Amino acid sequence: TERREMGGGGWAVWGPALLVTGVPLVVGVLADWWSCGENSARKEEVAAEEDPVMSSSRQSFRLIHKETLTSGAFPVRLFRFALRAGTSLNLPLGHHLMLSLPRSPIRPYTPISTNDQKGYFDLVIKIYPEGALTPRLDQLALGDRVSMYSNAGKFSYERGRYQRIVMLAGGTGMTPMWQIIQEVLRNEECGERPHMLLLFGNMTFEDIIMKRELDELAADHPESLQVVHVLASPPEDSARREEIRFQGFITADVIRECVQDPLEAPEYLICGPDAMQKAMVGNLQLLGVPEAQIHVM
Repeated sequence: TERREMGGGGWAVWGPALLVTGVPLVVGVLADWWSCGENSARKEEVAAEEDPVMSSSRQSFRLIHKETLTSGAFPVRLFRFALRAGTSLNLPLGHHLMLSLPRSPIRPYTPISTNDQKGYFDLVIKIYPEGALTPRLDQLALGDRVSMYSNAGKFSYERGRYQRIVMLAGGTGMTPMWQIIQEVLRNEECGERPHMLLLFGNMTFEDIIMKRELDELAADHPESLQVVHVLASPPEDSARREEIRFQGFITADVIRECVQDPLEAPEYLICGPDAMQKAMVGNLQLLGVPEAQIHVM
């Protein structure tokens, strides 16, 4: 299987008999544009940290924290960028940022932080040693600045509109799902929330990003959130195996078993690499889900 870098996370997901590696997750996007010289750098800092409302205009953001979320050959890092105190990105839920470095391709990423977060925002990105962009991101030092601009997403979450949402994610493709889950659980009353089902696929147990946080949210809000883990390679440890519901891939049968009546779910959200997205769309079509209810993020 060809492994390639696309967007922000890397991973593997599937369709009826499809395994795809190299999932980029939507986490935040940088445009290919650095500040040059002290004066221009200061102007960029003012523009980004005093006017954080994202638009199609490029803005510069300062890296203030890096953290490793998963290790291995393709580690996942959290990158935190500064905003002016008391301000947020004001990025619509479901939309992403565009990110690049000079002489690097532009990739879309979705912040995992919501607009409730003030003073900074977080991007989660899988690092590919042979990638065209992420190794250079991994080399950034604290204090380095990166330019970003917003790009309208294909799905915008609207409060009070949905009764059920099914999320199909692989690897770092869970980042837009995480953002929506946080927004719903923090800011909507129990009676008005949609029920959210996340089918989260990964290659190995160690690849699961923010598993503890996801599982804790599901345990605390069983009426609103269900998380189902699907692994291509199940863990050897018996205790860990009990935490994994399905071995293999997210197939039409897996979706049918978890959703029970796939046609009753108003919205399906998909995030992953192109091949995974096509496979998930194919699975939903096999189940008879109307095209208008399928959203590839």
